[in-house]
Amino acid sequence: MSIPALAFFISYLHARKLASSTIKSYLSAISYVHKFKGLCDPTQAFLINKLLTALSRQGSYDLRLPISRPVLHKLVGSLGHTKSSAFQRTLFPAMFLFAFYGFFRIGELEAKSVNSGSAVVQYNQIRFLTQKGNVHMTKITIKKFKHNTTNRPFDISIERELSSPFCPVQAMLKFCHNRGHQPGSLFCPADLSPITVSQFNAELHRDNIRAT
Repeated sequence: MSIPALAFFISYLHARKLASSTIKSYLSAISYVHKFKGLCDPTQAFLINKLLTALSRQGSYDLRLPISRPVLHKLVGSLGHTKSSAFQRTLFPAMFLFAFYGFFRIGELEAKSVNSGSAVVQYNQIRFLTQKGNVHMTKITIKKFKHNTTNRPFDISIERELSSPFCPVQAMLKFCHNRGHQPGSLFCPADLSPITVSQFNAELHRDNIRAT
């Protein structure tokens, strides 16, 4: 079999929506026959290898959609009906809104484990800025973040949205009022243990199901 013919054959199998692993099984049979007869193996050609690589990558695309503002608002709105404690009804909206509006990586706000709480944003890194006696902005000083080669802290400012029921600054004010001023991870349950990434993802997944 010629290399162009084999390429067309692979395209035909792909058009029939066969998995890349199934297509490779067909090619293994073709390769065996060619080797058995002492012929040149077309399956080892550069073009064929690149074609198979492209097919295998198609199955690894991340199909998850990004969280848009309408989706975020549905998620936060559902928390008022699903959380039994007042503390949780302020904790999770603050986490979701802050992560979204601050463009935070989850690993910057939530710990990998309960023993690594010092690696995430701490309570003493957040400030509420006032203007004419009213809080108008939240500023978070990030000391550890990915690709920080200079080890210099970086400030992230989030402005208050007075007309929005999903204001990230207002949500953070409510949460901090319940949390208190104790040192430790910014986002934590009532016992002040750090919220982990797995807990955040599990909660996000549950609330996403409820909101849809």
